[in-house]
Amino acid sequence: MNQNESDLHMSKVSDSLSGITIDLVVTGSIAAVDSLHLIRQIRSLGASVQVIMSAGSKLFVTEQSMEWASARRVISAFDGLSSHLAHSHFCIIAPGTASFLSKVASGICDHPATTIVQSHLGLNHLVMVLPCMHFSLDHSPIIQQTFATLKEKSLFFLPPRVDDGTLKFPSPELLARDIAHYYHRHHQKHPDHHRVLMNMGGTRGYWDPVRYIGNASSGELGTLLCHELYSFGFATHVVCGDAKYEPKSYSSFTRAETYDDMLAAMKSSFLTAVGHVICVAAILDYLPLEQHNSKISSEQSHVNLTLKASQKIRSFLSLKDQGSCHGIYQKILFKLGNHQITARDREAIFNRLEGEDILSMMIFNSTKVLTEANYEAHAIEKTADGFKVEIINSKRALAKFLRLWLQNKISLQQGSIQS
Repeated sequence: MNQNESDLHMSKVSDSLSGITIDLVVTGSIAAVDSLHLIRQIRSLGASVQVIMSAGSKLFVTEQSMEWASARRVISAFDGLSSHLAHSHFCIIAPGTASFLSKVASGICDHPATTIVQSHLGLNHLVMVLPCMHFSLDHSPIIQQTFATLKEKSLFFLPPRVDDGTLKFPSPELLARDIAHYYHRHHQKHPDHHRVLMNMGGTRGYWDPVRYIGNASSGELGTLLCHELYSFGFATHVVCGDAKYEPKSYSSFTRAETYDDMLAAMKSSFLTAVGHVICVAAILDYLPLEQHNSKISSEQSHVNLTLKASQKIRSFLSLKDQGSCHGIYQKILFKLGNHQITARDREAIFNRLEGEDILSMMIFNSTKVLTEANYEAHAIEKTADGFKVEIINSKRALAKFLRLWLQNKISLQQGSIQS
């Protein structure tokens, strides 16, 4: 690979858009400069991007820069090869200016950029729009009517970043994951089957207003897992405790630093809408027996701290109570143990917890191998032939493994429902 080819190359961080081709329409806004980074981020998810530039976009970016970002020839004028017609899986307009979107709403086809959007609509393809404009244009009643017309025609509006009264480009990395998420949601026959409630991070137990005991958790695995599931269209509802790393892409996010806060948030979310349950959080096994209302004086030579066993949060999230949901929704528990735990120990723990509730899979790892450079996890599930074990050697690989496993379970259940 020569230097020029390596500069065009994008390392893939996810398979969420692998095998997908996307038409990206870039219009005349200063936000067009952010499209360059968006293209690279979309490619890092595995997609191939065909850029179609409007005439106005060339006031802000060049064809050469767009060709560098996409590693493909840019379409900017009509030709004899029908490049103005839709040949990709779906279309994105980013940025979408007031002028361009008004043309789309009116069905105007005066340029390859406007024509290809209509071609996608004619084929009933998904068209996503990222509006970028000054607030005075966004608030114009005529522009608002334009937006309403486009939504009636099934165009999907991506959420812009609102700053200084202007609809702006969000983080290209987050926007790329949003695009992958909504693409997969658009094609899901049973979206409710793709809902995940997940906790992550460490928890605290206070014994006076400033002092607490806690379980440490980097949040790295929870973040990787959340982003992997979200990028594949799962509605990810995250309850997050203390963590160095926190997910940036999700369906909902609740902060819960203490054990009590996490228990309340998990119970509330679970009762609101049941889904798959993934417990990644480092939950305190013991809590201070007494919580002091005021700070204990630091002048004391010693302090006695008595702990009591906490109730397992997983026990409040019972799939047994969900009747017909048993086969559809899965429950995955993580357990951190010492490095001496044996295969027989893991099976005994699984059997014990399965007796308490519907349990689909357990992930065992050890305090001895927690770093990414020295990571090892054992994924164990029960089958008709006994226990099946997978050994995974990186957190990113574990996130992908669980996503594929969930997708397979959902596919099997949907197949049985249809039959």
